[in-house]
Amino acid sequence: MLCQAVWARIRSHEETRLAYEKIVAKNPKHKKIAVVAMMRRLGILLWHVGLRAQLRAEVYSEPVEPAA
Repeated sequence: MLCQAVWARIRSHEETRLAYEKIVAKNPKHKKIAVVAMMRRLGILLWHVGLRAQLRAEVYSEPVEPAA
């Protein structure tokens, strides 16, 4: 599902498209690697959006510290 979201974001979001094209420009044969890299970026973005939503909803009273 994340893969489909990345393809849609590459088509519609200029910053994502430029990042994808930059990775592909380094080696045009590695388009799948570029998609995986964009999936990782989107996953991280979604995690941050979800965390902010939980903080606004007061699910957590303070930011969660990353595990060491």
